[in-house]
Amino acid sequence: MFESIRDLSEAVTLIKGNGQRLEIFAEIQSKTAYIPDIDTPVEIDDIIERPRGTVIDRFIVTEVLPWNSKLDGDSMFEPHIQVKIKPYRNSCHNDDTAINISGSIKAGNVIINSGNSARISLSDNNKFEDLIKSLKESSADVEIIRSAEDMRDCVGETSFKAKYEAFISSLANHVTILQAVIPYLPWLNGLQ
Repeated sequence: MFESIRDLSEAVTLIKGNGQRLEIFAEIQSKTAYIPDIDTPVEIDDIIERPRGTVIDRFIVTEVLPWNSKLDGDSMFEPHIQVKIKPYRNSCHNDDTAINISGSIKAGNVIINSGNSARISLSDNNKFEDLIKSLKESSADVEIIRSAEDMRDCVGETSFKAKYEAFISSLANHVTILQAVIPYLPWLNGLQ
């Protein structure tokens, strides 16, 4: 007997681009999620989080296929939203803190809560952008560019050293790219 999508759904969290978190129900599959509430404000680039024991699976929405109201009454399926998803790759940030900053910003400390702080340095970010641009211009392998992006995303995190070592290791496999990276090595080494 056919079960409704609502019966198959589980509680998940929809995270909007502005950081807003909405508790919704969805049936999550490997590449698709089915949302039984057609009024759910899901959009491309939203994140869906699904708890699974002590792990939280995160998926990014890549396509939204809303219910076609013309089918209402003629379809064997109930109204729903179908969204295409893929695993959300965020290799070093595992907390639920979202910080939105606007206006003029100078390098310094931003306090997240009484126990944690994060150093934000615009000059570090600009150098990473220059490094990534240089890698792309030298036709670097995607693995190397992704490794540089991982480092950029992890500055100030305990995982930065591992990302730095992975970056250096990937460079060793592609010696011809070293010319583009050599000017940045002393700076990168100082970030550890």
